[in-house]
Amino acid sequence: MPDVTKQRMTVEELRKARKASEEMGDNEFEIGLAPYTNYAGPIDASIARIQDSQELNLKGYYVPENLSRQQTMRNRIRLGSEWGLGSEEGTVNAVGVKNANGPIFSHEYRHKEYPEFSERDNRLADGGLATNKEDWDSAVNLWGDKNSRRTGRIYSSEESERSLVYALLVDAGIDPLDSKFSVMYPDANFVLRNLHFDELKKGATMPRSKKSGKKSWWELGEDEPDSWVENNRYDYADKRLRSAYWMKVAKERKRRK
Repeated sequence: MPDVTKQRMTVEELRKARKASEEMGDNEFEIGLAPYTNYAGPIDASIARIQDSQELNLKGYYVPENLSRQQTMRNRIRLGSEWGLGSEEGTVNAVGVKNANGPIFSHEYRHKEYPEFSERDNRLADGGLATNKEDWDSAVNLWGDKNSRRTGRIYSSEESERSLVYALLVDAGIDPLDSKFSVMYPDANFVLRNLHFDELKKGATMPRSKKSGKKSWWELGEDEPDSWVENNRYDYADKRLRSAYWMKVAKERKRRK
């Protein structure tokens, strides 16, 4: 029997092994971000970066493409010279390993995919797309931090959560004074609803009525016409909003009153 411990891989075998390892890492990365887009569409893992910094009060950032020469130099001075961070155009960056997670990277990817969104819009989306208590608490803290810098006073966790829940209800087209949150205004096409429209367009799953006797989830086929998406996008968005984690928080807060 040959001594396999002394066998060496060829250059080609090493190249293939490295590529397979990189692809596996990309797949794991995409799986980590998928819940924040309802598993809709591919995620370009090649533009993600983790920057090494322990001292900055910065969780992540996106460097836009096609910047002017002046903007490029400003980024290099601020990010590179002052903060010691990378300034590669077209990349999404997490600052420190502890911030290399789904919510932070999703936030930065949205800056790339939706340049029309303000920072407030994006932090609103952080709360709207939270999948669990940890995500939600992080979104509340970031929302409170944004409000504190805007007003010059410190917001408590309670104030931050109350403010974020109210903003999400208004964004979803729901009257915050409605005791059951039963009335939704479909013409309120703001941040969350537009994100959900885009999810469906990219091939997200569509909830079906339990009364139909069919499977509760139906995957949109590639052969379906664009008109199907257009005709069903409001129904899809409403179901996404109704089942969101933040809606559970809103209802619980309402019950405590």
